[in-house]
Amino acid sequence: MIYTGWVPNVTGHLSFSTIGITSHPTRSRRVVGSTKTVVVQKRDLLDVIVPFLGNDKASSYFREFISNRIVGISGNFTFICLYDTPLPNGNLKGDIYLLSNAKRGPACKTIWKNAATGNDNLEESNESILNILKEAKLNSIVHALFSLERGGKFTLELQESSGSEVDDITANQFFYFFKDISHVHQHHDPSHDAITELTRFHNSLPKQWAADTQHSLYRAVIRYKRFRNEKALFRASGILSYASSFETSYEDTIPELKKFNKDDLGSSLSVSRAEIQHFDQKSVARIETTRNLFFALFGFILSVVALARLDEDFTVKPDPFITQIASYISTKPAAIAATALIISCVYSLITHRRDPAKFSVVKNTLRLLQGLRMRWFFLANLVISAVLSALVYLLMKPFFL
Repeated sequence: MIYTGWVPNVTGHLSFSTIGITSHPTRSRRVVGSTKTVVVQKRDLLDVIVPFLGNDKASSYFREFISNRIVGISGNFTFICLYDTPLPNGNLKGDIYLLSNAKRGPACKTIWKNAATGNDNLEESNESILNILKEAKLNSIVHALFSLERGGKFTLELQESSGSEVDDITANQFFYFFKDISHVHQHHDPSHDAITELTRFHNSLPKQWAADTQHSLYRAVIRYKRFRNEKALFRASGILSYASSFETSYEDTIPELKKFNKDDLGSSLSVSRAEIQHFDQKSVARIETTRNLFFALFGFILSVVALARLDEDFTVKPDPFITQIASYISTKPAAIAATALIISCVYSLITHRRDPAKFSVVKNTLRLLQGLRMRWFFLANLVISAVLSALVYLLMKPFFL
């Protein structure tokens, strides 16, 4: 089964010498031999099962533990890319192997250990590459051949094919791995590397991959453009540069590519960024004004207090309301702290106009609940609302006693 895609780049001429120098999602190991180079990387493919956990080692351990205990699957895999040293203007060709850490743990450890040796001595490097290749051939669950052009065209041929959608998923996992080790994610979050995917090759549509890649790039531009924040618009502009580079590299050989109004789209992105910057500046000015008023009032209070302590003739009779507030603060500090927290959150929402749904805790919670059936999602929302209501009642109860 053959697949074709494109590794994003803006120069139109990929540098093969930097392949394998990456730390996403984990730091890879590279061994350079006399005629071959091997890149080994451990990858955790269970990054959506427990969205509250990050990519650190502790989170990876608990994610793997939870998936093994509850779901009964393992997501730890070892990817191996072995390629021949290319000619100055030639294509890059080689093999990619996939090993399961759960089923081939000793072999994965041996490969990882060999990938840490060599590089200081050419003979040791060649021996390490041979050992890695031996283990990969004996223990891999999937093997594929690949070819990469300088312009970014990537061709993958699976050596074991089931003829189902599993082939598409496996091929794209190989593609994500290769993109991670072959280019820097400059214009999008590295964890969101599905902007371009592989297209299964058909004899009737030999150039469909180019149309799909172009469509995916412009779709990503439009998707980021719809988010009204400066970060998303910068990413849209960067991906638009990717699209322009792709069309420049392949529009002569693939005349079927569509024509988009790139200049107009770029101007629209610039105007949108300028508009957001304008309103952000007004928001910052409003926040600064509120902060200055607060400090002015605080300074006035300090001045009155200092005058009362320094001037013996200065007498002030406190208002009963102030006395009551002072005694309440001294007797119920926890309720005051909770009230201050609620007020600060409300102030932040008003001044910054931030949507509560954008908080990471809310997004991750909704992501988990949306995987449930609709009725359970509704019940879960009721339970969460009830818990939050009870919490607010307990915090505010002292004020009404």
